[in-house]
Amino acid sequence: MLRDAPYQLGQFNIAHMRYPRSSPQMISYQEGMDAVFPVALSWPGFIWIMDDDEIISPAERCYGPNAAANISVWASLESLRSFMECPPHRVVMNRGTEWFAESEEPSYVFWWIDAGHRPSFDEAHHRLTMLRRLGPTENAFTLECPFHQPGNAP
Repeated sequence: MLRDAPYQLGQFNIAHMRYPRSSPQMISYQEGMDAVFPVALSWPGFIWIMDDDEIISPAERCYGPNAAANISVWASLESLRSFMECPPHRVVMNRGTEWFAESEEPSYVFWWIDAGHRPSFDEAHHRLTMLRRLGPTENAFTLECPFHQPGNAP
């Protein structure tokens, strides 16, 4: 099973909320995410997600007061992609421009990690910085330009 593979997929995304986190305009987003979160936790291939209380402060320090971030680990790119396309997640993401400003730069990054590793905020930020500076590489890539797990040919 992919969960037992020597590598897993690290994922980081960052967005800039149009309104403060506690504003009435963000209630519908939070309600949507409250519905999506249990789906993610039980999705085949989901491994781990960083708690909000661990990520909010460093994200806001690094990206500004209205930053919203997520760091998670998945068994494979395919498992994450299937979750991203599931109806509960897709419904919320299709409304993203209501809550989040568009970005000129990449707002998410993927990279392969040793199985069992849990990425820190600094590690995830570094990977996104690499992607923004160098474009997709085997160390920091996107859905549009994915790289296979180390040791796995296409």
